[in-house]
Amino acid sequence: MTYKTSEEVRSEYISLLGEDLGFVWFNFKQDFHILQLEWRIYNSFFSSGPERIDLLCRASARTAQIIEKIMFRSALLSLRRLVKAGQGGKSKEPETISIHRVVALVGEGSTKSELTRFAKLASDESELAFTWVDKTIAHVDIPVRAGASSISPVTKSHVDAAMEAISRFINCFGQKLLGTSYVFDIIAPYGNDELALLQVIYDGLSVKQEREDLRDRLRAERDWKALQALPNYPDWLMNRPRTDWGKD
Repeated sequence: MTYKTSEEVRSEYISLLGEDLGFVWFNFKQDFHILQLEWRIYNSFFSSGPERIDLLCRASARTAQIIEKIMFRSALLSLRRLVKAGQGGKSKEPETISIHRVVALVGEGSTKSELTRFAKLASDESELAFTWVDKTIAHVDIPVRAGASSISPVTKSHVDAAMEAISRFINCFGQKLLGTSYVFDIIAPYGNDELALLQVIYDGLSVKQEREDLRDRLRAERDWKALQALPNYPDWLMNRPRTDWGKD
């Protein structure tokens, strides 16, 4: 199977849809593709059973917690960019790559009406994500932070529903304007990259445990020479990056 470069795909869309719509459609679909990949990795790490979460936490619980938080927030921010941007319809609103910009560039008719319906569905499914971004991520709402006001929790199921709605919009666009349907299961060229990382962590923890068991045995046997001869980590694995923040 051969794959087209990004430039080849962009040029093809512009040829089929015109300069403005082709450019916006290409970038909108690319941005959603990136979100899909990031969300797949998130699910592979944190939503595929307690064993994987335990594995990551055994490697570094604090780092795993930070990665989970960053990736989930990134998904919410991506949904806001893809769906809410350009929704207001204000004359001075900046032009952005979004689902509403795609609809705005489609000519009047039944196709635009159907795309508008799917875009509204995506907006509705993403509304709680928008609230979380606006009140806790992009900005910090003081009443929410202080506990005087609350917002409903946003969960994985909310993100899944929003992405499903965007997928329906994309397929409607493809069928109506390009005569094609899209498959949203990301495989090539990424393969099982995130699973390979989990497997390396799994193997690494096993090797680390074996090393610690060996060190304990040598200490118990008071074999200091053999203990000292054991290999150590290279220097580049032993130091954190330093910062000079706040210095004059």
